[in-house]
Amino acid sequence: MKLLKVKLENLIKPKDVSASSYILVMGTISVIFILGFSFLFSFLSEYYQTYHQGKSQAAYYLAEAGVERAIFELKNIFRAPLVNEKYEVNDNLLKILDYHSVQEFQLSFSDAEFSKDSKYFVKIEFFNLKETPFGSFLREKDVPPKLEQYKKETVSFANPKKLGGWQGKLKITSVGTVRMTTSNGELKDVSRTLIVIRDIKVMDLTPIAPEYTLFINGDKTEFIKEGDFILEHGLSNLIVIAQGFIDDFQRLSPYLKGSMNDMIAIVRDFVTKTKFTKPQEKKMEDIFKAYKVAGRVRTNGVIHIYLPFFDVDDIVNYFVSNNYYERPEVGYPFCNNRLHDRFMSWATKFEGDIKKHYYELVPYVIQNQKPTPKVEQYTRWSTFPNYTKQYPNETDPENLKPLLQNAEQYATEVIPQNYTIFGDRNKPYKLDGITLIKGDLKIAGIFEGRGTLVVTGNISVIGDIKLPDDRTLLTLVSQNGKIIVQPKAKITIQAAVYSKDSIFGGDEVTVYGNYIVTNLNRQEGEDGKVLMPKKFKIKYDNRIRNIMGDNFWVSISKRDIKRYEAETASKLSNDDE
Repeated sequence: MKLLKVKLENLIKPKDVSASSYILVMGTISVIFILGFSFLFSFLSEYYQTYHQGKSQAAYYLAEAGVERAIFELKNIFRAPLVNEKYEVNDNLLKILDYHSVQEFQLSFSDAEFSKDSKYFVKIEFFNLKETPFGSFLREKDVPPKLEQYKKETVSFANPKKLGGWQGKLKITSVGTVRMTTSNGELKDVSRTLIVIRDIKVMDLTPIAPEYTLFINGDKTEFIKEGDFILEHGLSNLIVIAQGFIDDFQRLSPYLKGSMNDMIAIVRDFVTKTKFTKPQEKKMEDIFKAYKVAGRVRTNGVIHIYLPFFDVDDIVNYFVSNNYYERPEVGYPFCNNRLHDRFMSWATKFEGDIKKHYYELVPYVIQNQKPTPKVEQYTRWSTFPNYTKQYPNETDPENLKPLLQNAEQYATEVIPQNYTIFGDRNKPYKLDGITLIKGDLKIAGIFEGRGTLVVTGNISVIGDIKLPDDRTLLTLVSQNGKIIVQPKAKITIQAAVYSKDSIFGGDEVTVYGNYIVTNLNRQEGEDGKVLMPKKFKIKYDNRIRNIMGDNFWVSISKRDIKRYEAETASKLSNDDE
């Protein structure tokens, strides 16, 4: 036993135990170090890769922001006038409107302070351009020299050029750049180039027959008798009248009963007991400016209009002027019709056979004179009953045929069924070029932008239609139908309106713009039922005229035709060609 114990003690010596432990510990540490270093290397590699990918993605988002900025800036060019108040021409807008110059036009901009260590650069180009029927000339006679070649009537150029009226492709190249720190601690820029192609249309959205307050395109005989039918052509503000006198006279209307002589006596008694201020005209310069852009009236048929019993301008002639040669006109009770601004019938042009029905009186100082019934042209000097015979090529309302023939081909959107449009103050309906609706339309609310709604069926106006600012322009077109208003409704329509048939229903409708119609159908024959709103007024808005390039609009498709990054740009550019 002692000998075995000694041998075991000799086999297990302290020196051998220490060496094996050291080897084991060092092996373990080496393994841990290798695994740790590998993990750290993998972690750092993944971190820098993620960091780079994040910066690259940020650069891509910057490029997308540049695309949106490009669309905003392009539309913003069209929000500014072609000629400002200082008579300066908007060069960028002019170059885009001109079909010949836009093919070489480029616009670029950048934002180096979009956010810290980031920026973008954007370039806009146009290609594959084609002319469309929606170009136009300038109507203003006095224009800056740069615009002389775009006038409808110019002696300086043999072949004047139209503005607008083209469509094609919009190419936006946007480069987003973000600065990053490399693994070596150096600064490096990471860039992504995004190329977007969309459809673009530039068109003149001037409404139909923009120089007319009322244009009746049909050749029927129309009667305007009972109710209120009033036109204002933008000249009323040239006359200042004692408003109290007008208000008092309106309150007199219910008492006008009995025979014609009895009613005349009532009015004479009222006037002799009322303080009256004669109208004051503004200076001739203001009148001339307003006259140049005032609305006109046209009919291709015949209009018979029954004048009101007494209007304010009749009272002036009858009781204030007191001139034997200025015979006042007395009309019919319950017929409150007027196709001219008060006191300004001489300043409105009436084209076509328009006849007024009234009674002629001698001045009231000559007693015992009976009224004499009369039917004659609406005004002595400013009515042209043979206009359509003298100008047979002008029977169609301007812009109507090109719009109806080309609406579907050049529309921004085509809606194949009945549709309802409503905009409110928080979310106005966005107008964008021509929209074709194949069916009926229900419409009301607030609108912004510029657009023409072409409807193949009827248009039902279920509430007021309002525009929030002077830059908004709306045209409503009922190609084959009529405008329908709910019974007893009082409606305001801020738009230029066309319908094949008339406006039916409603108690009171006011149109701020103009009204073009094929068949007016005010009432059923001379003595029949009133079909239109009993109270109907058109207040001409001369903003609908394209005087100095005011009604152009750019429509850019909401969806991308193509979207790609720079590495595929060359191939896709070749495909486009």
